[in-house]
Amino acid sequence: MRTVHIDRPTLFRLAAEADSDPRSVKRELAAVCGESDRHVRGRAGERIRSVLERHGYLPPSEAA
Repeated sequence: MRTVHIDRPTLFRLAAEADSDPRSVKRELAAVCGESDRHVRGRAGERIRSVLERHGYLPPSEAA
């Protein structure tokens, strides 16, 4: 996956929606894009991935 660049206001909006730190959102985006191997763990990571998926930054999950 290619690198995703988001502006600061969008980053803060996504972090607020996921009830998480903006640094965690950046970290998860880097992990998903292959720039890092450190995903955000636990419920925070689940919330962040859910928000990123909802806004089109991640492909839809295949969990059913």
